[in-house]
Amino acid sequence: MISRKNQFLEVLLYCGATTAILWAIYFSLATIRIPYQIEYREGASLVMTDFLLKGENPFAFDSQPLAMNNYGFVYSMVVYPFAAFLGNTLATHRVVTFIFIGLSGILGFVTVYEKTQSSSLALACTAFIMIGLIAYGGIGAFPSSLGTFLFLLALLFPLLKSFNRSSIVLSFLISLAAFYTKPYFLLSSAIVSSYLFFFVSKKKGLLFGILFLIVFLLSLVVIGRLFPLYFINIFIGNVSNANMIFGHLLDQLKILFLSFYPVLLFALAMLIFSFFKGRTRFKIDGSLVNVSKWERPFLSLSFNFLFYSFVCSLFVFVLVLGPHKGNYLNYAFQLLVPTFFCWFFVKIPFWNESKLFFIFIVLINLFSWERDVLNPVMLKQKDSKE
Repeated sequence: MISRKNQFLEVLLYCGATTAILWAIYFSLATIRIPYQIEYREGASLVMTDFLLKGENPFAFDSQPLAMNNYGFVYSMVVYPFAAFLGNTLATHRVVTFIFIGLSGILGFVTVYEKTQSSSLALACTAFIMIGLIAYGGIGAFPSSLGTFLFLLALLFPLLKSFNRSSIVLSFLISLAAFYTKPYFLLSSAIVSSYLFFFVSKKKGLLFGILFLIVFLLSLVVIGRLFPLYFINIFIGNVSNANMIFGHLLDQLKILFLSFYPVLLFALAMLIFSFFKGRTRFKIDGSLVNVSKWERPFLSLSFNFLFYSFVCSLFVFVLVLGPHKGNYLNYAFQLLVPTFFCWFFVKIPFWNESKLFFIFIVLINLFSWERDVLNPVMLKQKDSKE
């Protein structure tokens, strides 16, 4: 039976998270109505969609260089029916983007609620995900929010289905769609297949990994035939514009720490306290490494999938994506924020004596961060004279 104190704390967190989400929604709706571009080259997606609406191939030689685009084609195909009905406008594209931001938040809610049975924790997770995607994940006419949704769906769906065969197959198909939205979202397939190999079953990990690789290679051939200049636009275009600066990565890591240090320090303190109190232990069955039995995992170690997803995403961000000078915090808010907070609200242990402090930390961090990244001042529009 839940005590009155715990009920009050649940309601407090629920109301705080709801307030943050409502402001994020208002901020998004106000942004959608802005009549001009809110980011550099926001109109590029409209050009590709316009080619599709005319029945023309944007990656054919005759369509270049006007239709040249460094992103994939899936986003424009998803926007296509909306643009055909509502018009191929910035507002239409932003509405579609906002839909997938909301769906990503719902995915976070379902995951946390399924594991904790707490609607307040699930709603807090939703708030962090939505704010992050609106702020830096991109509310504009870009494929990032669709890609993030597909990335999370490819990760969380097999987790919620206990990694059964059908969920893994569907996860890899979603990963393929994510790749043709923005290439780096292919990371989801690598996370799932490697987790299967290391912590579930070597046989299952290798089997599904090889099958995915075959399908992936076949898709490269098919897409190359359908869109002759697709891979030149996507890969050569991006690589030629890449400017890797280590200092740029350090600046982003600094901002990430300053943005989330309350929950980061709380998580670290709770894990250390839990470990020394004996409430958290690494579970090792027999020897650590198992190379002989194919049905067994490679590592006889219990490891949380959500935390594994976050660590893999952080690893890729630090080594590959983060140093890219042409992008500031977008990769972090698409890959790191959703995976971290799904894990945080599911696995960080807290007890009745620390619950008030936990909620205080979460709400302070949530509101202070939202104030910084979704500040009302950003919605003020001025004319050219101002």
